[in-house]
Amino acid sequence: MYPIGSNRRTRKLMGLFGGAAVAASAVLVGPAAGTAAAEPELVECVGSLSATFQPGLSLTPREVATSRSQHYGPCLPGGNISSGISESASVGEASCLTPSSAESNRKTIRWNTGEVSTFSYDRMVSNVGGTAVMTLRGTIVDGPFQGATAIEVQTVPTLNTLDCLSAEGVTSKSGVVTLTIAGL
Repeated sequence: MYPIGSNRRTRKLMGLFGGAAVAASAVLVGPAAGTAAAEPELVECVGSLSATFQPGLSLTPREVATSRSQHYGPCLPGGNISSGISESASVGEASCLTPSSAESNRKTIRWNTGEVSTFSYDRMVSNVGGTAVMTLRGTIVDGPFQGATAIEVQTVPTLNTLDCLSAEGVTSKSGVVTLTIAGL
């Protein structure tokens, strides 16, 4: 036989665990109809990036011609847009220790549909555990996704100092890129 108060204790525990289960399901399922939710993500693209430098980057800043290419794709859920590319070239002072001073704060993305978006952004560069991380945060100013917020994260291994000391310098680098375009 159980003590007389056991049913009350059991109900109390069930109430606590039941409340936790309801809270957990709300987190997993999302807000109820008619409540405000975070802006939906329009598209996320993963891909690769590459850059070439002529002459190669050294430890001493000097005038360098830089060509950059970012290949985005696959892009999900993107609808008709499944991939894109952005290419640019500039000439400006650069070294292994500092990015090119000639880089623009705007890029054009040509989508697989033939449409073009312009991404205007602010740039932040950091080094995390031997990896250079460049974050571009801004707005799509025209074309598909116009008015949406966009964040691009470029991740590249930190340049090898010995390569920076060589006569040729660092002539290329490559890495990964993620582009997220969020709600309008």
